[in-house]
Amino acid sequence: MDCKIHGAAAFFSQTGINAVCLRGKISIKICSKNEFDLLLQGGERSAEAFLGILEESCLPDDIRKLPPAEVIRLRDVYVEGICGIIEDYGEYLKIPEASVPLDGALPNCELSAATVAEKLVSEYTGLDMAQVEGLNYLLYRLYLADAVKYNLGRTEKGIAYLNTAYAEMFAEFDRQTFLSGGIVNKVVK
Repeated sequence: MDCKIHGAAAFFSQTGINAVCLRGKISIKICSKNEFDLLLQGGERSAEAFLGILEESCLPDDIRKLPPAEVIRLRDVYVEGICGIIEDYGEYLKIPEASVPLDGALPNCELSAATVAEKLVSEYTGLDMAQVEGLNYLLYRLYLADAVKYNLGRTEKGIAYLNTAYAEMFAEFDRQTFLSGGIVNKVVK
């Protein structure tokens, strides 16, 4: 992207994952949506893709000398780190989900499209599909969540669904905080 980004997008575009490997402490940049999808598949292609991500993250030239088991362990730590960020910043990065169905919002279809999420992000951001696939994964999640919120917020049923999802998301958060002895700083009405 040529334009300067601000706010949550700037924060997530600069976020990385810290890990400890046989070579010491390392900081790994957040990969693209395509790369993350590949990492989730596991296997040899996933490990090879992760080595490419490591090489782009300013690591020593001998990174390819790491034992395969260490690469796989680091990949798993990396994926868990990204999933942890999504959990920690769920208000920004999670697609709102409520326990009540959104009846009648979409026509019932047994054959769904595989790229609906990418299409939503493409329409919301103005990026083409290839650019969406190349987005930093956290930015992709931010734009996807925002696109869903934007589209749902255009109807009364959608707004009701978002309000229910918000209350449920933070009611769970508050219960966990309360049970752990922390201070409950958000009140859901």
